[in-house]
Amino acid sequence: MTTIIVTGHGKFSSGMLTALKLIAGEQTRVKTVDFLETDSTEGLNQKLKAQIKEAEDEILILADLLGGSPFKESVLLKAEFKDKKIEVLSGAIFPMLLTATLAGIEEVNELAGELISEGKNSITKFEKKASHFEEPQEDGI
Repeated sequence: MTTIIVTGHGKFSSGMLTALKLIAGEQTRVKTVDFLETDSTEGLNQKLKAQIKEAEDEILILADLLGGSPFKESVLLKAEFKDKKIEVLSGAIFPMLLTATLAGIEEVNELAGELISEGKNSITKFEKKASHFEEPQEDGI
């Protein structure tokens, strides 16, 4: 089973987990690492490292921002933990996390590919479509 680590600036990751619990219930394989303004990058690295060491299986790290400290530290740890199968994705959005927990995909490379597609497909712009019904008049019956 893939362990999912969500990381990001501020309380991004713990907020994502709170939303996930509301929709999908408790998720024991989802871990969070917040990068608070009081944290150093070394502190962030240590928090991420602790979560990686605890994970028994494959690991998927969802980071909020490409090039940000949570992403960079995750990539460095992927290189450090050569014995673990780790994938790191940036640009994490909630539909990706929801899919990661509900899709039932066990292999981390396959799961990463599915989440990239999910992320791209989840971004849409609402557009009102024309209705076949007339709008009600405001001047009475």
